[in-house]
Amino acid sequence: MSEPKFHCPKHPQSGMWESLSGLRCNACGDLAITGDAAYDAYRATASEPAVIRTFAVYRQHVERTDSNPEGHFPLEYHAGCLCEEAGEVYGKVKKVVYHGHVMDDAMRAKIVEELGDTLWYLDRVAERIGVTLEQVAQANMAKLRARYPNGFTKARSRDRKDGA
Repeated sequence: MSEPKFHCPKHPQSGMWESLSGLRCNACGDLAITGDAAYDAYRATASEPAVIRTFAVYRQHVERTDSNPEGHFPLEYHAGCLCEEAGEVYGKVKKVVYHGHVMDDAMRAKIVEELGDTLWYLDRVAERIGVTLEQVAQANMAKLRARYPNGFTKARSRDRKDGA
């Protein structure tokens, strides 16, 4: 039996990338298909967090808005901006937790906006070191699975082998 040939029906010439549930289109992030209806229907039911399957598409949008797509800004510039944006997220949360601000739709929207800026710089740092956000997420999931195979416990956290 020959290996099925995968393609994206919307972008047949696009390359593919490996996700948790299989090959996905570089252009749109959709799950690639084989043309075998039963096989494709089975694969379409595989569970995967929706955000991971959109990282390739997200990167295309980030690159479109990067003022220095050729990499003129060094890695440390983007890493510093990532810290700055994460601090802005903290500032909004601090207002809710410690200053009595209400977590209403307006505050939630402000936090989401700052999280988006943080994600933008996270992608730029990942791109500068030659990895995708999906690779970052998969590496983090593997680390957490190894560290907490049965879920987080305080005891497991205290007794970690890596000492951190």
